[in-house]
Amino acid sequence: MKPIVDLRSDVCSMPTVAMRQAMASADIGVDDYGEDESINRLERRFAEYLNKEAALFVHSGTMGNLIAVMTHLEPEEKALISKHFHIFDYEGDAMRRVARCKFEIVPDMTVKGLTRLHLDQCERLFHKRHTPKLMCLENPVCRLGGTLITLEHMAELKAAADAYRIPVHLDGARLFNAARALKLSCADLVSNVHTVMVDFVKAPAAPVGAMLAGPADFISRARRNRWMLGGHWKQGGVLAAACEVAMDTMIERVSEDHATARQLAEGLNAIDGLMVDLDQVMTNIVLLKVVAPDIDLEQLTRALERRGARIGRFKPDRRCRLVTHHGVDAPAVSRFVDWVAQAVVEQRA
Repeated sequence: MKPIVDLRSDVCSMPTVAMRQAMASADIGVDDYGEDESINRLERRFAEYLNKEAALFVHSGTMGNLIAVMTHLEPEEKALISKHFHIFDYEGDAMRRVARCKFEIVPDMTVKGLTRLHLDQCERLFHKRHTPKLMCLENPVCRLGGTLITLEHMAELKAAADAYRIPVHLDGARLFNAARALKLSCADLVSNVHTVMVDFVKAPAAPVGAMLAGPADFISRARRNRWMLGGHWKQGGVLAAACEVAMDTMIERVSEDHATARQLAEGLNAIDGLMVDLDQVMTNIVLLKVVAPDIDLEQLTRALERRGARIGRFKPDRRCRLVTHHGVDAPAVSRFVDWVAQAVVEQRA
């Protein structure tokens, strides 16, 4: 069997043996009645971990964000957001159709891997007659290549929102990556937001699950919205047990994924005809651009698949996102870079 180097996403990370063992022996009950102790323990523990009052275990990050927006907003109310943030860019259709929210777009800028919203534009939009009722952030910013929003800028944004009593929700799907890259604790990083969603299927490598955390009254209302979406659990503790193992064993190793992403970026950038903006590589995401017009993207993808590599689709601008995780170590990155170089040479032969 050919070795597989799967760089499509960190959702391709596989649960560890310890997670599978925990799933088999989980202390479970009927969560509909609050009787699943594995879920209860995970929710209590995660709320304490982030220094929030309460937390809610949900099926996915997408569900967690949707529940958050449904809970913060009434139908037809607006959320202030960047067009690059996942809640708008990828989840926007569900937000409009299910949460029935509207969006107010604020411009952003990224310099050397740090992303900022235009604060003056945020304040101008807060002054409008139909002011947004929620600010949505994302950290790190997936679409921009895992770029970061600093703690200082998040504090500025929260202060602006607080002046108009507007809550701030953070899409923290890769919060562990952002915290490690910014050299902060996760609790410090979310200290300037009212609510946060954190995904457990990316760097933590759990098979299923995400957490929504915030004030206790908010989580109580969010729990009902989870039920409305069909997201209530039965014996969901078999999955919560895996997430708890992920908290214990997978968070500290996140920096390894950042190191392999840097190795990957530098290796690809050294290949003639390819380009990676190295200043943008802050976490575990690499945006590869094929700049040479003589390189056929479909041929390149097929050549890599034959060798045992999986990558995502190239966009019309000839960019492709590559993401490292615990299933892609340094030797795997070296193999992948060699395969890309070979595939490029073959096309030009």
